[in-house]
Amino acid sequence: ECTSFTRRTLPVSTVANIPNLNEGGHSNNMELVGSKLLMTFVLTNGGTAFDCYDLATNTSCWGSAPSTNVTVDPLQGNRNKRFTFLTMDVVNVAGVPTGTPRDICVANVKSDQTCVNISTGMKVDTTTGGVAGFIDANLGDGWVGDSFDVRSGGEVRTLFGGGLSDRTLCWDWTTNSNCGVVDHPGTVWPYAYAQVSENCILGLGDAAVFFTLDVTSLDTCTGSQVTTQVDPCDCADGSERYGVLDLPQELQDQLVSARGTVTGGGMSVMDHDLLAGPLDLASFNGIPGPLTLVIEVESMVNGIELVWQDDFEFDLELVVQPTLTN
Repeated sequence: ECTSFTRRTLPVSTVANIPNLNEGGHSNNMELVGSKLLMTFVLTNGGTAFDCYDLATNTSCWGSAPSTNVTVDPLQGNRNKRFTFLTMDVVNVAGVPTGTPRDICVANVKSDQTCVNISTGMKVDTTTGGVAGFIDANLGDGWVGDSFDVRSGGEVRTLFGGGLSDRTLCWDWTTNSNCGVVDHPGTVWPYAYAQVSENCILGLGDAAVFFTLDVTSLDTCTGSQVTTQVDPCDCADGSERYGVLDLPQELQDQLVSARGTVTGGGMSVMDHDLLAGPLDLASFNGIPGPLTLVIEVESMVNGIELVWQDDFEFDLELVVQPTLTN
């Protein structure tokens, strides 16, 4: 529960005037644009209804009379095979593509769709026909998940969770064309998405499987990487030796993986698993420093939050603990 958010109840009249309202159904959905709560409803006759409520003014966005603030369209098809999504107008701001929501749409896996303008509530002739066709061509007849807007990393995109198809679809609003199909390995049933960093999306499958997607490439997100230098220790006998590199337990407890690579003097130790054990640098003894150390880590996830969020800054003296024995 959001403690800073004032709980409020929408007027019964907001939905009471929607004919043939089906109170159940997976595809009753919402999108929030500014203070506007945009809602789509599945009807028992197979149609779709749209409504909008302004949380800032506690009034309908599309007219004061409840009987006029609802747009109904007879979009046909199984109620569990529909996506609610926003279309985007894209402009460059300081050279970075930026998306502004224009319409709220519902599309199903039978190439049907309808859109309503966010500002007016009026049904519009849409240029997003390619979206419904793209969905139809790449998803089967099983239920589908939710859509998710991506407006970061220089991208303006919508992801569609393919549910039983085990696919995630990507639509790019900058080019108004598809940006790829992700075939998830195994049984995933992609259902919902959340953004955990500027360039990484966390997905959840209905089969209780988490996965990640890079915002641009749609590949699995890579870990955060840092490069530093390691100098030899000055020993009492006048020699210089390298010690053992280890990660403190308090950091290990927050990570899924931690890999280390050390190079120097024509030698290298590649992709050492730092969670499996320390990295002994004795083989580098006699090589003048500094050595180059690259550490790549991947955080654990708690719900949709990264447990360790210091992506680019952390205390190297804490993370890299060279120690010498004997």
